[in-house]
Amino acid sequence: MNLTARIGTPLLSMVVALPERENDFDNQLLGDSEQFMGVGVDMIYKSSAGGSRNITGVIDYEGEDLISAIDGVTLKFIVSVPNNSTTGISSDEITEGGRDKITIQPRIGLTVADRPIRNMLGQDAGMLQLEVG
Repeated sequence: MNLTARIGTPLLSMVVALPERENDFDNQLLGDSEQFMGVGVDMIYKSSAGGSRNITGVIDYEGEDLISAIDGVTLKFIVSVPNNSTTGISSDEITEGGRDKITIQPRIGLTVADRPIRNMLGQDAGMLQLEVG
């Protein structure tokens, strides 16, 4: 079975071939991620290994989060992206702990900024859920 995904916005989209997975459950998750990303926003993934690429994801604005190391507060986000290294971020390439970054809009109306990827909260064959702060 060959799977494809349409990625992008109504004005700009592309179809990419997705890798075969070993079971029907993973194939279903891959198919569902295409539909889920139809409502995503554009962002940039910046790897600590170097390089960057445009990706599409869904941002859940969580509000403020305490940073105990510096006695400060930062905005916290949960970002969901496709689990692949073409249109999203692959779970095997990500470096947690703030070394990899995502360029997003920290709040509606504000200028985009680089935000560190703190943790990978969840993953399956189709999607990654990341804590960004």
